[in-house]
Amino acid sequence: YLLGKLYAACFYEKAQSDLGDINELCSRGEFAKILHWLRTNIHKPGMTYNATELCQHVCGKPLLHGPLMAYLKKKFLD
Repeated sequence: YLLGKLYAACFYEKAQSDLGDINELCSRGEFAKILHWLRTNIHKPGMTYNATELCQHVCGKPLLHGPLMAYLKKKFLD
């Protein structure tokens, strides 16, 4: 489970960088932009890369713990 959370946090950070505030998009019901980003960056290339390669391809860097730590700090310490 931890590995999945690490990947999810990295992808979320990249999506946030590309799309802006994802929570705001969700609160306005604007899911199409998020779905398009997921389909373009995760779903379609996910069929041709393994998880390590997909992270490098999408995020431009290898899997790191920093995005997950930032998420956890914001969620539990802010």
